Amino acid sequence: MATNIMAAVDYKEAVAVVVKEYFDSLDHNEVARSLRELQKPLYHYYFVKCVVKTAMDRGDKEKEMAAQLLSALLCDDVLEPGQVYLRHLPETSSIRISLPRKFTCNVPTYATWLNALS
Repeated sequence: MATNIMAAVDYKEAVAVVVKEYFDSLDHNEVARSLRELQKPLYHYYFVKCVVKTAMDRGDKEKEMAAQLLSALLCDDVLEPGQVYLRHLPETSSIRISLPRKFTCNVPTYATWLNALS
């Protein structure tokens, strides 16, 4: 149990660095590589939360950057659609998203919500 708790703490620290570097460099390929190296796909929901929180604390440009990042990571199969659901924002329930070459779904996501705010 202690190793799982420590793994979560380490993941959160690593993700904070990855998110900060993304907003400095805009390199979504580096983010994808970093997330794959962490080998913790079950924790990716925390990564999404960190990206959204960081974008919301900044400006419209960062919201757009976050939306682009999350969309790219979905298309690159780094994130799964279930990891980017918006469960607490009822006003986004009718948003329809299209993801190139992969799938279309009616699931509200942080990416679509951030696009709507920009």
